[in-house]
Amino acid sequence: VDAAKSIAIEANIRLSEQRLRNTLTLQDKIGKKPGASITVISWLDKYSKIQHERIKQKEISEHTVKQRVAPVNAMKQALGTKQISEVTTRDIVDLIEGYKDKGYSRMAQVVRTTLIDVFREAQHAGEVPPGYNPAEATKKPYHKITRERLMLDEFQQIYDLIPDKFRYMRSAMLLALITGQRESDISNMKFSDIRDDYLH
Repeated sequence: VDAAKSIAIEANIRLSEQRLRNTLTLQDKIGKKPGASITVISWLDKYSKIQHERIKQKEISEHTVKQRVAPVNAMKQALGTKQISEVTTRDIVDLIEGYKDKGYSRMAQVVRTTLIDVFREAQHAGEVPPGYNPAEATKKPYHKITRERLMLDEFQQIYDLIPDKFRYMRSAMLLALITGQRESDISNMKFSDIRDDYLH
């Protein structure tokens, strides 16, 4: 019974979101005055399509687009019915501060960076005037890195605990130690990167 209620609630939320999106899209199509812009939710739907086109053209990575999903959804929820050209710096600050207040300073940085890109694309599409970017006017959130250095004996303990079936993890740890590369760089390394006895 509880599962059925949860499914019904989720379905109703999705239905109401779709109705809102359809209404706003219709307003954008038939009610748009000359020089007026589309709503935030309609622009963000277009923005998402633009991002996937950029992946195909290898301008940006899939990881970058995945990182932008949460900030885009947050903007839709907070400002969906507003015209994209009427979004203010105060609106963006409120979004960013919401993450900072919860202690998500790194996510606050991602939100700011994403929304700067949202308005850059809106400029390119002619939905806002040239130079109009309220996100760019916001202050970059400060993010303090709280990770501690891993000591050699701690490294050795972790290394020794890795089961034989995951021995590739030992190789990855040694590569990281020797090369100083990031996790993503280590995971992308291939044997073909070794040429003339050097790792390129």
